Amino acid sequence: MLKIHFINVADGDAILLEHSYEEKTRYILIDTGRSVLQDDPLSKRMLAVDYLKRADVMRLEGLIITHLHLDHSAGLENILNAGIAVDNIYASFFPPADADDIMADSACVKTIRNLIGSLNIYHQNCKRLRQSGCAFVEVTDTRDFFFEDLHIKIICTDPLANKAQNSIFSDLFYQNIAVDADDVYAAAAARNPNSLRVRITYRGKIIELAGDSYGSLWENEKLDRCDIFKLPHHGDQKSITPTIAEKLYPRYAVISCQRAYMPEKDRPSLQMAQMLLSRGCKVYFTDSFGAPWNDAVCDWDACVFTITDNGDIVAP
Repeated sequence: MLKIHFINVADGDAILLEHSYEEKTRYILIDTGRSVLQDDPLSKRMLAVDYLKRADVMRLEGLIITHLHLDHSAGLENILNAGIAVDNIYASFFPPADADDIMADSACVKTIRNLIGSLNIYHQNCKRLRQSGCAFVEVTDTRDFFFEDLHIKIICTDPLANKAQNSIFSDLFYQNIAVDADDVYAAAAARNPNSLRVRITYRGKIIELAGDSYGSLWENEKLDRCDIFKLPHHGDQKSITPTIAEKLYPRYAVISCQRAYMPEKDRPSLQMAQMLLSRGCKVYFTDSFGAPWNDAVCDWDACVFTITDNGDIVAP
């Protein structure tokens, strides 16, 4: 049996895979959400760590970090502080083990400051993971991983662009290497486009988890129809294209978002959701966002799908 928990971490991503095979249950977490959430009395949002602790998950066989934005990676600090063990971490970039934190120039633009802050937080968390004996698995090209009857494909949409970005990230950690500010800005802006994607196959069902990789970047790939699709980038206008919607033709879709609509980002975009609805897809939101086609909001701490041993999908 496989359960996919799309945890309500508001405007962020944290997806827990609960895979049961014979007498064993393993847990794999894809992204960790933020480290801090603003209170909202109309939402059941919670930190990823609190969801794991409540479910008595104190060991993750795998942790996949799709990219280094705080809404996907910063929650790792909470997980480590809670004493939750991580056996293996999968990511496209790991900071150099022998490097110090990056020194930020106060005059640099906000995008670069935010990147440096994210890299330093990640650097400290990776230090702790190394000390704990966690195995580091670098994914700079598409790779397949098999866990009995569970197949996880981690997809790097553009390996060359990813490696170029990682080279800039690495250089930042060495103070004696001069890095052009324009290159750093471009690497910071490329975090979403270079986001890893995750495709899961279980009992004949396909789950497509797109990280924050904009649909226009991978719409020309050969794509099989999927059963469950997590939209990239919180379902905004960049998330999918008509080609993606037609190729994937999902039965169910999940949009990770906060309760309140963000007009400045059109997030979540009802136009993007409508593109899927018009193809017979049922669309869910991780937070209590009120969509005009739903009789009731999705009022939960996680949107959970179950795929049984015979391949049936039990939707929320």
